[in-house]
Amino acid sequence: MKEILRRARCLLVYLPPYSPQLNPIERCWVAVKCKVRQWLDRGMDLLQAVRQAFVEYIILGCIAINTSIRKPGIARPFLIKKRPLGA
Repeated sequence: MKEILRRARCLLVYLPPYSPQLNPIERCWVAVKCKVRQWLDRGMDLLQAVRQAFVEYIILGCIAINTSIRKPGIARPFLIKKRPLGA
């Protein structure tokens, strides 16, 4: 694998074993837990709160994160090209 990446002029970046700050989905989980707690404090049913938070924060949050990672000029966290795409 390392040889294939070297030939493709890609840099493999190893992450620490536990690095939630480097994993974008962790930001979504923090928001979900916070929102579920708020809704439960206001009397919402647990299942309803979890479903609503899942739709609002996980599905839409993942779409937003995925979109932001793919914007030009933003480095992808695990695989960084050393040359412009298509070059």
